[in-house]
Amino acid sequence: MGAQYTGMGAALRDHHKAYRRTLDEACEVLGADWTDLIYDPARKTELKRQENSQLTVLVTGVAMFRAFLEEQGPRVPFCAGHSLGEYTALCCAGALTLPDAISLVQGRAQLIRRAADDLDGTMMWVVNLDADVVRAACAVAREEGRQVYVSAYDAPRQVAVSGVTDDVTAVARELETRGALVYPLRLEGPYHSPLMRSAASGMAELLARIPVTEPVVPVLSGVDARPHRGGEHSAELLVRQLVEPVRWLDVQRALVDAAVPRAVEFGPGTVLSFLADKAAPSLYVVPFDRFTGVRELSAALHVSEDQYPQVVDRCLRAAVSTRTVVADAPERHRTVLARYRELEELRDRAAFTGEDIDRALGALDELLETKGLAERERVVARHRVLAGRHR
Repeated sequence: MGAQYTGMGAALRDHHKAYRRTLDEACEVLGADWTDLIYDPARKTELKRQENSQLTVLVTGVAMFRAFLEEQGPRVPFCAGHSLGEYTALCCAGALTLPDAISLVQGRAQLIRRAADDLDGTMMWVVNLDADVVRAACAVAREEGRQVYVSAYDAPRQVAVSGVTDDVTAVARELETRGALVYPLRLEGPYHSPLMRSAASGMAELLARIPVTEPVVPVLSGVDARPHRGGEHSAELLVRQLVEPVRWLDVQRALVDAAVPRAVEFGPGTVLSFLADKAAPSLYVVPFDRFTGVRELSAALHVSEDQYPQVVDRCLRAAVSTRTVVADAPERHRTVLARYRELEELRDRAAFTGEDIDRALGALDELLETKGLAERERVVARHRVLAGRHR
């Protein structure tokens, strides 16, 4: 989605050997030193070209992840990537070597460019309408002979549509009359739609020559939000990815359902962090692009002292808003009331210590357990109270 920008990852490159080694490895694979493409402002126009932008975004994301590992960042339980980012995720999860990932992404970029060149296509974001409304509008348009499709589900009221430019424009105008906000994307093709069948056919041939192995870390597919299994299964998913919508909203929900409290966005920009804030508020996503290493990242992932009052306030809100799911009894009622009063007493303090926050979290957990919430539900509640951060 045009995430690349001149100078991306420069601070990380200067601080991490693993980052520089990744760039060197990519140059060796490509047989040329192409890093100026990333860092030279005079080559900004070249960087925007599809083949260049996709390659640099892939390598930048992998380099960031390797820098993260170099500093012994926390264990990664899942990987996932939006569209092109799925290749980055598979590489980071050990399902693809960097040379193979580069070959696949280069081939993919060429295939989708050829397919797009034969079409006058585009993509647009549609915000402020339910996905069902947008999907229905596209279906009506197709009945009228237009070629327009929902191509990404990114947030509860944010989708992308793809198709022939005039058809997408016509549907966008119709949706604007219903209250939608429409934003053209900096892409010149009807991506993630049936119009990309020719690219999908070519991708199938490419994946037959460059296999994807089973990931060491589960990688959630953007096609169905389920883990890649490697081999033919992964090849099928990566082919379908070109002609089916990206179900990023489902991926984010799958992470929430797995009780994942926080995530790190590897790659240039902050688009995925932005989408998570809209789609999965309990999933705290931090873009690695903002930092020079894990130490700074770690500080952003932990609750700071100035956030203590907010944590206690959210504990109280959770205590009040969570319904009792077991039969009420006098002793249960007394426990709930005692823990709630303890939270009130903590809230009214002039200053907070770390021990106060631990006490508040303990009181909330006991209160929720008394109300009948299972351990997993209480863990999710804790994540929400901490806004995904570590305590």
